[in-house]
Amino acid sequence: MGNDRRPNQLLIVSDEERRNDWLRGRLELPAHQRLMDDGLTFNRYYTHASPCSPSRASLYTGSYVAQHGVANNVSFPTHTALDPDIPTVGSLLNGQGYYSAYLGKFHLTHDEIPDMESFGYRDFRGNDMHYTGSAWSGRFFDPIIAGDAIDWLREHGTRDEPWHLTVALVNP
Repeated sequence: MGNDRRPNQLLIVSDEERRNDWLRGRLELPAHQRLMDDGLTFNRYYTHASPCSPSRASLYTGSYVAQHGVANNVSFPTHTALDPDIPTVGSLLNGQGYYSAYLGKFHLTHDEIPDMESFGYRDFRGNDMHYTGSAWSGRFFDPIIAGDAIDWLREHGTRDEPWHLTVALVNP
């Protein structure tokens, strides 16, 4: 009988990405290159919302902005936050027996520390008060987030139940 074990999933999300073809040969990005060489690279991609919160909400819910309602970066009380009743990758995978965790920038609620269990994530390490992505903040926070991911993988990576881990970096 074959191996019926479902694969573990590691989703690395980096904020504020753009096409960098025009920089080829002028800017060395060795970490990006390693991720592209060893991971999955999309060469046909589109976004219907350039601000990061609406794009992130679409990625995590599989919905368009008109469906999930997050039309701006969730920076002010007047901006619509993601409704926890909308299914996310975390809640859908949790329902399928995955242990779902989220590390880093979420930026889809007004809360400094979001209630990630309501979005289907059993573990959360992050702080949206500081991880909102101001210029150069990734130089400080991304190593912390990456370290948290390494710690999480060491602690949970060999568990019997399949896991899904989202690692959301602040800046590339």
